[in-house]
Amino acid sequence: MLARLAFLPAVVLLGVGCGCSQKSGENADGDGNGVSNPPSSRPRDYSRKIDATFSFPAEASVGDWVEKKFTESQGKTYVERLAVVGKEASGALWIEQTDTRTVPGHEIVRRLLVQPDGRVVEGWIGYAGEKGEALELVPAGPTDPGEPDEVGQAKVQVPAGTFEANVESYVYDEDVVKIYRSPEVPYDRVVKREEPDYIAELTRFSKDAKPTLEPGK
Repeated sequence: MLARLAFLPAVVLLGVGCGCSQKSGENADGDGNGVSNPPSSRPRDYSRKIDATFSFPAEASVGDWVEKKFTESQGKTYVERLAVVGKEASGALWIEQTDTRTVPGHEIVRRLLVQPDGRVVEGWIGYAGEKGEALELVPAGPTDPGEPDEVGQAKVQVPAGTFEANVESYVYDEDVVKIYRSPEVPYDRVVKREEPDYIAELTRFSKDAKPTLEPGK
């Protein structure tokens, strides 16, 4: 089955405003950033391992952030957010990945330094406003799905609004994966993604992301 390209590494589950009214978003603190619970209520039983490859789009730029709601086939839901919060002289991007699935009821932040070829060279995990703990990078294969088997266009409605989208369809044995993309959306352009075991829909986005987790070095 297709890896979750441009959403998150497969092993571990995890701006200037766009001026697009209902399609633009803001996070809990109104500034594209998450808000965590007090330190005393934060569990620490999360994994400190993550894939050493992370596929991000070439057009991603500092400040981009997107938030998506995942609905699994069993009905469970969770939210993930990706934000580009910095860039090194080498071209490597600092990407923060926040999710509500790793520790239910809490937003865990992973901060990754990703080279243009998708290699993760540094990773940290923790809660917003903290110094992160170092992640162990686990070797992993590429996540590029290749060329789509079919392309088309469709109007798609998601919590972030209604979009005219390009549709990419990938066929894997009996499974079909569909990705809906719009140039109106920053980062990965993904408005909606349909897989046999989940559907991901864009809920909010903008271009004003700022770092929330400090590397613990």
